[in-house]
Amino acid sequence: METNRPGYLEQLLDLAREYDRKYRELVELAQTAEPRDLFQRIKFQGEMATDRFRNAQRVVLEFLDSPSEGDRDAAIQAVTALCRSFDEMVILHHMLLEQHGRTMM
Repeated sequence: METNRPGYLEQLLDLAREYDRKYRELVELAQTAEPRDLFQRIKFQGEMATDRFRNAQRVVLEFLDSPSEGDRDAAIQAVTALCRSFDEMVILHHMLLEQHGRTMM
């Protein structure tokens, strides 16, 4: 059965699935990795997510400054990257809190 969801709903659904997958991957890593290795991985992923977020932010702001039809697709991709990067930062934040909570017990 084919659904006729608007494109933005499909994008949100894809982002939600991606969030869930990335969260499960990080939980699995946290269960098997050494604490120091986990911290380094989280730090690296946080830096990458921040870089992607800032680059996407620049594209969106450029589009808003002088919108053109050709820039519309780039702006949509940038907003998707903003969402994706934000989700990654939230996942990493939650993982750090969980790990910190474990060390406090």
